[in-house]
Amino acid sequence: GARPNPKSPPPPGSQFVPKVFDYGRPDADSSSCAIGGVIYTGARLPALRGRYLFADYSMGELYALSLSGTGPQTKGGDWRMIGSATYPVSLDTDAQGEVYICCNDKADSGGTVLTLAPK
Repeated sequence: GARPNPKSPPPPGSQFVPKVFDYGRPDADSSSCAIGGVIYTGARLPALRGRYLFADYSMGELYALSLSGTGPQTKGGDWRMIGSATYPVSLDTDAQGEVYICCNDKADSGGTVLTLAPK
């Protein structure tokens, strides 16, 4: 992100790709990490096709981000919240490109797997 992390400087000689997107939060303590993500290629939700989907673990929000450019020149554009999930830990797709979200919402007895569907 845009904030420096003095506790974890990059290793000497590291070559990092510049960030694609830095999503805003009300304050630094309101979320813990971005989870994801996947490029949506499914047919169920045409408005999301080609967008990068990711989640915020603490806030439990799912987002769709438009992308432009390729390779190191890729940049994030407009983004919007598309849903919610309690403690999302992973996003993945099936053979048809539909997205599944694994959640750690029942820590004592397992979790939940969700999918996206039109309203």
